[in-house]
Amino acid sequence: MKRIILVTLFSCVIHLTVFAQQPKPANTLSEKQWNDVVSALETENWGAAADYSLKYMKQLKTDNPEKSLARLRYIYLFASAGKVIEGKMSRAELERIVNNFVGKEIVLPDVPIDVDCKGALNAICASDEENYDLLIASTNVKGTSIHALVNVKLEPKVDYTKYKGREASVGGVVRSIELNPNVMRIWAMRIALEKGYIMLLTSGSTNARANNSLDRTRNKVAFHQLK
Repeated sequence: MKRIILVTLFSCVIHLTVFAQQPKPANTLSEKQWNDVVSALETENWGAAADYSLKYMKQLKTDNPEKSLARLRYIYLFASAGKVIEGKMSRAELERIVNNFVGKEIVLPDVPIDVDCKGALNAICASDEENYDLLIASTNVKGTSIHALVNVKLEPKVDYTKYKGREASVGGVVRSIELNPNVMRIWAMRIALEKGYIMLLTSGSTNARANNSLDRTRNKVAFHQLK
């Protein structure tokens, strides 16, 4: 399944926007700041996306109920992988970066629950690995490069299969990150998550899958964690 980045990969950041007329708490980002991140991702400017996400991670320092910091961490990892795939960052530099994320929480973009995916990309799939429950393969626009293969161990176990076709975000604590020892042109890294959970997209349904991710910055979208 090849779905463009505007909808599947980074639409996760859209519901986090704080509207300009509202006071901005210390641990949230402004609409402009989220738009900086989104614009860089839409154009696949991985350098800018990495720079913005790192800058705003340092600004937030602690997370909020929307898990903005955890989402920025994943964006930073994804964008850094994109730089390596394009030959703009060395494997050694990426390795130094990923080592800092072990033991930290990340949240992936909202993508559809597909269960038995049979090679589908940018979807929540059942994992074939014994110690994991889910597998998500996050790719570039054309689906030619997998930036991250994410295996997730759900804790506690939940029955997500009845929500097939619904949009959801997956999060958890990074157990390990393995880099591709080869040329890194097809896939860049494998991320293993423990204490995993699924947050089901529950509101803003009329606009939740807008074709342009920036349209989604103007809609309040909520998630419900499955239990």
